[in-house]
Amino acid sequence: MDIPTKTTDGLRFGRMRRLTGQGFQLDEHPHAIAAVVFFAVLAVYAVVDIFLTADTGYVSSAPYWLFVLCGLAAAGACYLWLHRGSVPRAEAAGLAAITGIALACALYPGLLRISDVVAAGHYQPHDYRLTKNRMMRPVEPSLPTFAAPLDRGYWRQQANGSQWTFEMRRGLFGLWLYRIKPLREQIDGFYLRQEIRKHLQPTKLHSSKK
Repeated sequence: MDIPTKTTDGLRFGRMRRLTGQGFQLDEHPHAIAAVVFFAVLAVYAVVDIFLTADTGYVSSAPYWLFVLCGLAAAGACYLWLHRGSVPRAEAAGLAAITGIALACALYPGLLRISDVVAAGHYQPHDYRLTKNRMMRPVEPSLPTFAAPLDRGYWRQQANGSQWTFEMRRGLFGLWLYRIKPLREQIDGFYLRQEIRKHLQPTKLHSSKK
């Protein structure tokens, strides 16, 4: 007498579906939904804070190595969490990867925000001189040297040796921070004056011919 058993092909097919996510439905996996929401929140925060509301910048290079390490750690933890939630491996790997990338990007402005909270003291004015290779050299030797920020075209039009003042303070991990807004207003004002002069020049030439 034959005893009914599960076929080997059926077991293989079920295992393949778990590995590849064939027939995967996002709304059937709460862990996957949570990962997508978390990714979206990080992505929106990074874009808004970097491009719309940022008023603080890194004086020297940002600690990108830290962002990468945190992103990798987050991706690994996210993958394990999704895998335990029965999310297929392929989808778990993809969601974990984009979540890790989003976290690394969000840390760029996030570290600035945290530094603003934990930093001791207020922003103080510090004087710098512009060198011929467009570097900012501090008048005080204890301060860091850094590349002229924000707009290279603007700094090319400034005189070598000219003195500039930046509002700076030390933040988390000893990182030096500076306020972007005053410098941005100065750069915008410079270009606005250039545009005004360009519009006034043809008028002067026309009146002189008369």
